[in-house]
Amino acid sequence: MAPVTMAVSRSGSTPRLEVLLDDMRSTDSDVRYMALHDLLGVVRQHTSELRGSRQEHEAVERVLELLQDTHSEVKNLAVTALGVFATRLRDDHVTRMMEVVCAGMRSSLEEERDICASALRTLLHDLSQAGDKAARWKEGIVHYVTPLLASRLEVRDYGLQATALSALHDVLLQAGPLVAAQAPLEQVVAETLLSKLTADHSSLVRRAMQGLGVLCQLCSAHTYDAVLERGLAGQPLSAHTSVQLLGVLARETPQRLSPHVPTYVPRVLSVLRHALGTDDDVGETCLATLQALVCIGSMDASCVSAATGAALAALTYDPNAMDMDEDDDITTDDDELELDDVSDDDDMSWRIRRAACRVLGTLYEHGTMDASHAPHIAASLTDRLNEREETVRLEALAALMQVLRVAPRALGPHTQMVSALSSWRSATAQVAALQALTTLVASLGADLPQSDTALRIALSVIEDDAAASHYSQGRCMAGLELLKQMCLSAPSVVLTDVDRVSSTLAQVSCQPYHRTALEALAVGPPFFVHVAPQAPAACAERLCEVLCHPWDHAAALDASLVALDAALCSVGPRLASLPRLLQVISTRLQDPVTRARCVQAVQDVMTCRSLQTCMPVHELGRQSLPLLASLAHHRDMGAAALHALHSVAVVLPSDAQPTVLELLQRPMPPLDAPTLPPTLALAQQAVQYDPPVAHHVAKWVLPAMLPALADVPPPALEAFFALLTSLASAEDALAPRLVEALEQAWEAHCAQRSVHMPLVFAQCLVAAATASASIDVVLARVEALMNMPDAVPQTLAHYTIGVLGQRSLLAGWPHAKTVYERMGSMHGQGTGSTFALGGMLLGDQHFLAPVAERLAEDEHGVLPILREAFAMASETQTRELAPSVWSYLIRPKLLSAEPDACTECIARIVYADTSLLTELAQLVHSQHEQHRAMALGALRTLLSLDRQQALDIQLHFSAFMERLSDPCLSVRHASVLALHAALNSRAALVMQHADLVLPLLYETTVVREELKRSVRMGPFTVIQDDGLDLRKNAHETLFTLVDTCLDQVRTRDVLDCVLRALSDDDSIKLLGCLMILRLADLECADVAAYLDAIAPKLHAVLTRKLRDNATKQEVEKASEITHASLRVLARLSPMASSHPAWSDLITQTRASPQGPAFLALLAEQEDLT
Repeated sequence: MAPVTMAVSRSGSTPRLEVLLDDMRSTDSDVRYMALHDLLGVVRQHTSELRGSRQEHEAVERVLELLQDTHSEVKNLAVTALGVFATRLRDDHVTRMMEVVCAGMRSSLEEERDICASALRTLLHDLSQAGDKAARWKEGIVHYVTPLLASRLEVRDYGLQATALSALHDVLLQAGPLVAAQAPLEQVVAETLLSKLTADHSSLVRRAMQGLGVLCQLCSAHTYDAVLERGLAGQPLSAHTSVQLLGVLARETPQRLSPHVPTYVPRVLSVLRHALGTDDDVGETCLATLQALVCIGSMDASCVSAATGAALAALTYDPNAMDMDEDDDITTDDDELELDDVSDDDDMSWRIRRAACRVLGTLYEHGTMDASHAPHIAASLTDRLNEREETVRLEALAALMQVLRVAPRALGPHTQMVSALSSWRSATAQVAALQALTTLVASLGADLPQSDTALRIALSVIEDDAAASHYSQGRCMAGLELLKQMCLSAPSVVLTDVDRVSSTLAQVSCQPYHRTALEALAVGPPFFVHVAPQAPAACAERLCEVLCHPWDHAAALDASLVALDAALCSVGPRLASLPRLLQVISTRLQDPVTRARCVQAVQDVMTCRSLQTCMPVHELGRQSLPLLASLAHHRDMGAAALHALHSVAVVLPSDAQPTVLELLQRPMPPLDAPTLPPTLALAQQAVQYDPPVAHHVAKWVLPAMLPALADVPPPALEAFFALLTSLASAEDALAPRLVEALEQAWEAHCAQRSVHMPLVFAQCLVAAATASASIDVVLARVEALMNMPDAVPQTLAHYTIGVLGQRSLLAGWPHAKTVYERMGSMHGQGTGSTFALGGMLLGDQHFLAPVAERLAEDEHGVLPILREAFAMASETQTRELAPSVWSYLIRPKLLSAEPDACTECIARIVYADTSLLTELAQLVHSQHEQHRAMALGALRTLLSLDRQQALDIQLHFSAFMERLSDPCLSVRHASVLALHAALNSRAALVMQHADLVLPLLYETTVVREELKRSVRMGPFTVIQDDGLDLRKNAHETLFTLVDTCLDQVRTRDVLDCVLRALSDDDSIKLLGCLMILRLADLECADVAAYLDAIAPKLHAVLTRKLRDNATKQEVEKASEITHASLRVLARLSPMASSHPAWSDLITQTRASPQGPAFLALLAEQEDLT
């Protein structure tokens, strides 16, 4: 609508309300629109000017009048205005709005019904975002509107029914939990929607199904079963409507429908068999429903087999082709006429084939199918790549990619897949084909059948788009991505046409299209690294010439430098233009825009072995030294500059030494600075090049490092260890001084701190001992420290021995056996003797025999030593040690004595040797409860060790989680702890097994009376609840589930557990309150439906009295749970008006001793709002 100039007088910056209200009745639609627009601005920015004024009621009435305006833009703005008014003006106006809107939905005029339905949708949506008003008004609207809409569905007028169904769907979407919370209302809605499944109009049936889909996510089990019984009636299913409804329920309520899937799959397949050849619409619906059932993931083997067979049969369904085959023996000269008679516009069988492709793809996407059937299915889908309908071809390709993801080798050597893709012509199809080929090349490399054809496809697309006027950026980008992947995974194929590849890349890199040029430049690094070394030098020269181009765009300039870096390091010595290319790096090093990338290039070039003898490279290093030194303390580039300087110093030590020594005389960087590790590396390089400077370097570096050694981060520590080794090797006299300095630093550390870090100091001593000349000095000093009476020096000695043993530096030490026996007698005294014994066990296999003997006798005292050994062992050391102890570690007696130590050792062994995962999974089904608990504990430890999630595919996760229902309490407890660890690190893996895990987790929160026992304590008898810790951990796991996966669980199931928590022990009550607060932030409407059930439980907490002689701990615990209950009450107080029990609880709390604290929480919440 064209803007108009309104002559309205203004008071300050706000139009006078009277003028705006008058203009809203103007005969000019533009004036009405702008008046309403300005009024909205007033309400949004200056609510107080209208709220409570005499014009407030009139403004609402004017907006309601404009719902009947003759201009659609005015009406649509009036709808928006209603939502704004409802949330910002007085609450009593909402009732008036609802009366007018509902009256309009009963109108005989379709346009009026539509605009009022839109207004209802807006009111529901805006009120749901209105904070305190949300729950109160949504519940009021639900109780007012829902019965009215249900009654509208009883009339015969199609328009009224359609509007009512749409509005009812909106109500369920925005306020479904409130409907489901009222059983009578829920039943009325369900009955109404079910009755419309037999309507004459398909649009009414569709709307009814949509409403049932939303309702069934929230309704009671009784209502859900009624929907299944009435909506899916029939043996077998023969109604199109029933199959459609089953599909809706499968998509909207997968967890609830899961137990019924094996029952309904055969019925759907029966309907499908009857539909093929008679009704394509029904056939397509059956396949779509079958796909949704597959997604649920609860099919048994027979269902999977039947579904696969049906999909394969539907994949070739083509009545026209069959008719033409039957007529092949009829010869006619008018062939063209006959083909025209078979019109693709009339043939809709392609939708059946498309749906069949989707079913097959979904079977593999959801892990339902194994690899055994993949070759046959892949061949069938490959045939569909020549389909005449493009949508079928695309779905066949998508399904084929899912099959190949599970079975990459399913394509036979003679497959024509790539040839079929090469015939695709539309840009959309070609992009899909190129992306698929990129994925396959990444998986199969040069083993991809017809990989040479794939290369030609990529080059043809790139060249055609580079030369054509109808340039398709998406297609060219996909072609370049495929070419890049072929350089990475199939370089031998690229070499067959390398000249064309290099010419094409050079041409496209100069394209005016910025993104395409960038993508072409990104192909450069893999081309230079994987292809160019075996290609003629001219190919690399051609591309390098382009890389020297003076790019205008910063991103292209950066990409060209990355490619140039790769070229120099891969084929630099073969390039005649090497001096020129290095000069480009040197020149651009002076430019602040490209300096960071060039600093990295200098480092890469100087560390490339094939270039280190080239004179031009040496010249580049010399030219770079001053600039690199000046950048050493640069905030962003300091670390990179120091690393580059170090690489120059390694190649040109004599040239770099003065610069390095000058840098080392400056103050050392802070401990957490990224420049500290390269600075220490430079110090080591200086000492290695010129040992006499070791005294100076030690004087510059050690005073800054030793006092704060325990706080040095790991990367800098590694560099410091290397420096200590170089210092000790530089001069024999320096090693004793280093040992003495480290001892003094350790003593000072122990005097200043309550928590000691002996391992760091021990590692420093070992670093000094790594130099063969100083090992005897360190060992002699270790013996002296062990003989001291004080625990401080003894601890340092023990940790040093442990590290020396771990690194196999004790070989040949004559006192090793004596020290081992001596520390064995000190084992468990807390001075690091266990650590020392573990390290010696790794360093000398002779010490393993007595440990194995004691394990064979089920002597658990050696398990802590073994635990330390595995904790510090490398993967190789773990594999060497494991065979001698594995069989002992899984003995039930040792598992009972030291469960934690055995479990950790087993987890570390399995992590180092994943072939043992299968044996671990078998132990979870052992008859011994110790085995089952240990296997679950090991899984928990494995989840923390495997940070890259490399073991997820091999974990047998469902087998472990079945133990949540184990009859043994300790096993159930271990299962819950493992589940909690999995939710923290790999929630997606847990949710793949949600149908198994969630019901068992919910059941674990139930109080079990058989786990309670009476215990006599003097004259008193107390009840000991052995299941308390299990329930507490289960609720903690549930809280993590809410935080990570709430969108994938039913909030009502979680709230049922919360209700149980509020009747449990105080520690669990506290978790229940925290969960309510979290759910109130995430799903406030769902919590509102439970307020009447929560109120009496909080009332019990807030009104209970402590006994007179309560301990301080009991008082603090009670205070904590009371405060948590008050927080819940304050957080949900805005919903009190529609929940009498909640309102009464608030009133009682205000008048109670907790009243001041409650009011303070209310005020705090209002401030936050």
